Amino acid sequence: MCRYPGMDGYAVARALRRALMSPFYLVAHTARNDLDQAAVRTAGFDLYVRKPMDESSLQDILRERQGESF
Repeated sequence: MCRYPGMDGYAVARALRRALMSPFYLVAHTARNDLDQAAVRTAGFDLYVRKPMDESSLQDILRERQGESF
């Protein structure tokens, strides 16, 4: 069930950035390979990862970000 009906990932990212006051790390995870990296960043994503992403890749991302203040 989508909490944001009618919104694409970019719109959801922008809405989350506006609504949430605490800092957070937002990852775009998609199978599309034609995404504009500037558009991904402008929408509010911190990182773009292509599918499939295995568990070790996710762990690496989390390990790299551990202790960072966003």
